[in-house]
Amino acid sequence: MKVTKEKEEQEELIQTESNNYEIDNETKPPFLVAKYELRRKLYKAFCKDHDLPSDMRDKHRYKLSKLPRNSSLARVRNRCISTSHPRSVYEFF
Repeated sequence: MKVTKEKEEQEELIQTESNNYEIDNETKPPFLVAKYELRRKLYKAFCKDHDLPSDMRDKHRYKLSKLPRNSSLARVRNRCISTSHPRSVYEFF
């Protein structure tokens, strides 16, 4: 159970870091992606770690599924700043 305790300590550390995460609008994607980025990476790493018991991996997979859908980077879409259309994007008009 030593591995479990270490993983839980890492999770707590990353959760506190993600709450203090500063967002830079010029370099970071939209707010939700930046806010949940560390948690999402942590949960994915736990799900892929075969050294953990399967019930713990399932718990982290469940937590990953409970994160907001729009916090995934794959759902971010570039939009035109003048017309808000998703195609024919003018970043600087």
